[in-house]
Amino acid sequence: MGLDKPIANSYVYKRQTPTPAPSAHLLLDWVYGYRGRDCRNNLQQLPTGELVYFVAAVAVLYNVADNQQRHYLGHTDDIKCLAVHPNRVIVATGQTAGNNRTDTRSWRLNAPIDLSHPSAQTWRGERGLKLLESKCSSDPVLSVEWSPLDGSSFVTCGRGNVCFWTHERGMLVKRQGTFETRGRPKYVTALAFLNTGDVLTGDSSGNLVIWFRGGNTAAHTVHKAHTGPVFSLLVQNSGAVVSAGGQGRRPTPGPHLPRANLPVSPQVPEKYGAPRVVTNGRGSRLVVGTTRNCILTGGFTLPLTPVVQFGGVQEAVQSGCFSPCGSVVVVGGVSGYWAAMDATTRQLRMETRDGTQPIQVLKFSPDGQYLAVGSRDGCIYVYQVMDHLTRFARLGKCQ
Repeated sequence: MGLDKPIANSYVYKRQTPTPAPSAHLLLDWVYGYRGRDCRNNLQQLPTGELVYFVAAVAVLYNVADNQQRHYLGHTDDIKCLAVHPNRVIVATGQTAGNNRTDTRSWRLNAPIDLSHPSAQTWRGERGLKLLESKCSSDPVLSVEWSPLDGSSFVTCGRGNVCFWTHERGMLVKRQGTFETRGRPKYVTALAFLNTGDVLTGDSSGNLVIWFRGGNTAAHTVHKAHTGPVFSLLVQNSGAVVSAGGQGRRPTPGPHLPRANLPVSPQVPEKYGAPRVVTNGRGSRLVVGTTRNCILTGGFTLPLTPVVQFGGVQEAVQSGCFSPCGSVVVVGGVSGYWAAMDATTRQLRMETRDGTQPIQVLKFSPDGQYLAVGSRDGCIYVYQVMDHLTRFARLGKCQ
């Protein structure tokens, strides 16, 4: 194949000379969505009124009242966990293995911490120095919480285990939790400290278990508090406990499990998915992150309404494009699914499947009358766009 050299520019044209990068830079303006499907404990309300959460490799601080976002862009790959310092100013975020390594970053200290192995580690935050480390198990640690009454003890949980840790004489001492006759769950999925110092855990069977302060034996169980796994536990300042997960029932109030004196528990509408994390919002409000990547606010006396919503898409997105006029966005999934939706309201206009392979590319014709859907199966599916981008009729496919 031959390429003609531009005659008008032949006096400066040199094939070997690299083209310099443009002087312009892109600035991130807005991040859509929230990662709730496969993450936990990743949503907090800050004293500034902002919600902090993450999407892909970006940590988002979203002021709902002002509809403004700020972003932390120091990661090189997907963020998977988030924690807020007790001073409510410093935020730590941890990423999966990326271009550099698996690490955790503190936004104020900028001290990377290697968390590539399932172990318990304690760090001196002012300097980013690791103090102690001890092996937990061969399985991932799902949650960790420090005691609010004792700065030298914390609890971890994971696959079929609860571990109680104390910092003694320069060592981490572990005591395995004992379920005795209560039955060991497949996974212990959530934990929290009550105001008394007792520990509350939730498991994959929907049970809530109380562990008395200083002990490692299950003391009290609320069976089937949820019909599915317990994803999140929140202990409010009043001592009331809010649990989030599969459809729940209201446990009988008792001395072991303090409950808010409220007539009903808030229910998350099915279209938003199951609650994945629950945290305190402003005043008496709750903030809920769901498995369908939505963030809701509300409470026991207020309906839960979305503040972050990724509407209608049934699976992970592989590709996307806007219509020439910008009013419609089309996204392609990983198994042949694709959908067209209103770019402003995210209301679905069309969803269908072409094959079973990922949709690699989507393109409108310049006049907006046709849509080409390119799949990894080697086919391009062609659609006619009608009725002001509200209907898509398949014309055929190219192989």
